[in-house]
Amino acid sequence: MRKLFKRESINPTIYFKYFKQNIQGGLIACIILIGGLFGFLIYKETKPTISTIYYHYNVQYRCGIEESYKDICFAVANIVWMYGNHSNWNYTIECQFMLLEQMKIYFPDVYEQMKEQNQKGQLELVIPQYSDAWHVPFPLKLFYDSVNYTLTRMIEEGFRPSRVIILQEGQWLPGFTQLGDMGEFDCFVLHYEQASYFNYYPKKPILKWTFGGKTKYVYFNIRAPRFEAGAFHHQIYAADGELLNTGDIEVHGGPASEFAFNPIKQKNHEDKLIALEKRGNKFMTMEQFFDFAMKDPRNIATLDKFIPECEWVPVLYDQFFTWMGESSSSTDDGSLISKYYYAFQIIQATELILNEAYKKGYISTENYSNWGPYRINHSDGLILNAKKHLWEALVSDTTGINPNYHEFWYGLNHSQEAINICYSVIDKIRKETPGNEFESAIQINPYFREIYTQSIDFINKTIIEDIEKTDIEQILGLNIEITQNPEYNSLGFNEKYYKINYTIKSHSYQLYEMNLGFYGLYNLTIPLNYTNYIPEQDLVNYKTIGINSRNDISIIFKGNNDVWKYTIYSPSIAENYTVQLNRYDYLYKPFGADEWLLFLPLCNGLIYNPQNQFAIIKNCSVHHIPALWRPNSIEFKEIELEYNSSWQFFVVKISLEDALFLANQINGYAIISLDSI
Repeated sequence: MRKLFKRESINPTIYFKYFKQNIQGGLIACIILIGGLFGFLIYKETKPTISTIYYHYNVQYRCGIEESYKDICFAVANIVWMYGNHSNWNYTIECQFMLLEQMKIYFPDVYEQMKEQNQKGQLELVIPQYSDAWHVPFPLKLFYDSVNYTLTRMIEEGFRPSRVIILQEGQWLPGFTQLGDMGEFDCFVLHYEQASYFNYYPKKPILKWTFGGKTKYVYFNIRAPRFEAGAFHHQIYAADGELLNTGDIEVHGGPASEFAFNPIKQKNHEDKLIALEKRGNKFMTMEQFFDFAMKDPRNIATLDKFIPECEWVPVLYDQFFTWMGESSSSTDDGSLISKYYYAFQIIQATELILNEAYKKGYISTENYSNWGPYRINHSDGLILNAKKHLWEALVSDTTGINPNYHEFWYGLNHSQEAINICYSVIDKIRKETPGNEFESAIQINPYFREIYTQSIDFINKTIIEDIEKTDIEQILGLNIEITQNPEYNSLGFNEKYYKINYTIKSHSYQLYEMNLGFYGLYNLTIPLNYTNYIPEQDLVNYKTIGINSRNDISIIFKGNNDVWKYTIYSPSIAENYTVQLNRYDYLYKPFGADEWLLFLPLCNGLIYNPQNQFAIIKNCSVHHIPALWRPNSIEFKEIELEYNSSWQFFVVKISLEDALFLANQINGYAIISLDSI
């Protein structure tokens, strides 16, 4: 048989020489490795071991299902009882104020124990807002009012609020500095996964961040163990607390409820902490570790890269698109969030007309208190009640990760209740004193904090002429590509384009308006509300004829090369400020991803092109989804829509200053017009 390879004879002396060299090399490598390990252990022993832990609880995890509230509260109770037996273990609970309200109802003794632990510094309560609301799509006031109410109520109840801010879904909001001096908030938590998504890797645990003329600190949270701030710091737990000691249990021969207490899980968790204590671990709250790190200036650096809005694991959720455009399960994000936005606008306008009516003597002090946005003598005013309904609706579970039909309607109903309350208050105000000037047709303008009662002062939008999409493309020098799921092409979509004149006070602007309407799997249009509730099984009766799948919609403003290399927008909860970004500062391809996505939420609807000085302003109360930013395009997209939807954009050649003003008049401080009564 012919051999493919000829085996050469090997000299035993040479073979032994190579073997000896390999053994020597291996021994040297082992010595270095073992030496390094011993060095690490010796170094570690010279540093204190500090742990932080935060239990994230969301009593709205199954929003609107009351029985789940009590189960979640019982899960909290068992954690509080555990720490009551270990007074030298400090810990952090992050939740919404609604959870404290529910604890007071279901477990008043535990509520008092939480207060005692909190007052002596064992329990840190990171509770910045009333509900586990999602604030990425919105201006500041909605967030500010919720934080302000929560701080007031916590202090009234005898709790000490944490100076650290952590939000539901780990929301990172670069505009958080706009809270200013409210409360004693020192820092906002930025998770490692969020910074790394933008190719940013800070080396210090504390970062100084300045935005909008205000400076705060960022607590850079790496959940993996590491040496920082002169200690070996590790985070024991930073996840859903209601899953830590519940579930995976049977009762009476069948599965228990989703959040049924599991004593085995609870014991395993306690045993882990006991083992850490025996090894000399020191248990700190998040705030305590922040203070510990702040003592040494060497632990502080500057956050020198703008980090756009994102959730705590942005690579899994396309930054935040899962909550604002990926309309999976039972919710259409863009339409539902736009309803929330309108509810915010009408609340803002109602507050203004109430205050003006009181100043003018049209309503009594008693009615001002009863109808207002305040809590007086343990009683909520009507506008405050409306706000609380909206805050509840904003819980992130009504969009986001697989919201069910019940959660979808929870959001619809609470936001509708907020709207209804406000219109009832406005009606009461206008009818309270016969002959008052608010009986006539009026406009409420929160931007200038004015109410116009004379038509000559009204802000007017008049149509100059009908135009075509090609006219807008020519003005911008861009192509506008509108596409949908091909299955819907036989139905087409509605489109109307206008040249309009928009007059505000003495200023007149020429805008180009785009109005688009699309079909969904069901021939229904949000806003739905409790007055026309449709059981889920009955949706089939509204199925769009000839359609069997959900719609995917895309509107792209596309140009050549790097027409969108630079863009300007207003960060979330910072609608009065803008930031200019360079797309190439954020352009890279993470491992395993087809495309690195960068979404801008546009809390006031504005995206501005500084190269060509034009603005695109979406109407957030008609449809509210983010802008997907690429160097050559801006895309507004939403996938898997179940319902019909309307979209509206304004396009204008204008200065940035005027564009910001217009965007806030249309969205952040929207004008509300009312007919005479």
